[in-house]
Amino acid sequence: MKKESALKIIWKIIYPLLIFVGVEIVIEVIVSGIVSAYGVSKGLASADDPEELSHWITDTVSQYMIFISMARCVILIPLMFFLFKKDIANDKANGVYTEYTDYSKKWLLVLPLLAFALAMAFNHLVPLLAEGVQNLLNKIGFAWFGRHWNIDFIASYNSKSSSVYSNNLWIQLVSAGILAPVAEELIHRGIIYERLKKYISITGAMVISTAFFAAMHGNFIQIVYTFIIGLVFAYVYERFKCLWAPVILHCGANISAILVTYFVGDKGIAVGLGSFALIVVAELTIVFLLLLLITKNVKRMPTDIKNN
Repeated sequence: MKKESALKIIWKIIYPLLIFVGVEIVIEVIVSGIVSAYGVSKGLASADDPEELSHWITDTVSQYMIFISMARCVILIPLMFFLFKKDIANDKANGVYTEYTDYSKKWLLVLPLLAFALAMAFNHLVPLLAEGVQNLLNKIGFAWFGRHWNIDFIASYNSKSSSVYSNNLWIQLVSAGILAPVAEELIHRGIIYERLKKYISITGAMVISTAFFAAMHGNFIQIVYTFIIGLVFAYVYERFKCLWAPVILHCGANISAILVTYFVGDKGIAVGLGSFALIVVAELTIVFLLLLLITKNVKRMPTDIKNN
């Protein structure tokens, strides 16, 4: 196979992310234009006051972010699926596509339980870690620089999550529970991770593709949370060698978080610190045991068949 330049390799890794961001920007620009025209025509905002108009557009568009996300996914899913299948076709044409031994599909049934344990464990743990980090940074700011930095990761996370959880349950389930995970798994595991594996180690490909995945989520708590569970998604994908596996896991984790927030509330159930610690330990133990179960029972090996 012809050797590729470093710039070409970097471009192959980056351009799916640029498409992801670009589609959202285009949709937001179109929606903002429509909202602006509507607001001015109805006298809800003045075109003579650009600052007032800008604030009104921002506030209005923010109410429809979940629908913008849905529209983005509807566009991205077929586009990324095309790129995913094209990569497979190219590998076959170049004689580097590897067939793997089959596996028992019953192990896919473990993934929803793993998804629930993952979502609960790290939704409980990561905000605590974030609060500890923000308190430490604020103390450093005051001790070293003589002023409070007023870093508040929790407020930033709550602001973003409220734009999702404030919508109708079915809209949440379709957008954040199904469409977003499918689009993100196609991009980050199906395309970026698979492309990275051709040039660096599996571990390096997992870390870099997951770092991109985490960075797309925009605030500290979600970045930490998605980086941790993104590594699990990549590991499960590598064990199953099947994109359905991380898609099921990702959908299950998001749906679990949505349903628990809807039925229990974003404040959760009040328990003592000791009980909370035991719950988190139990959840992490379940995650570990289920991953161990998958590791021992799902191992697809390359066959001798190469597709040309």
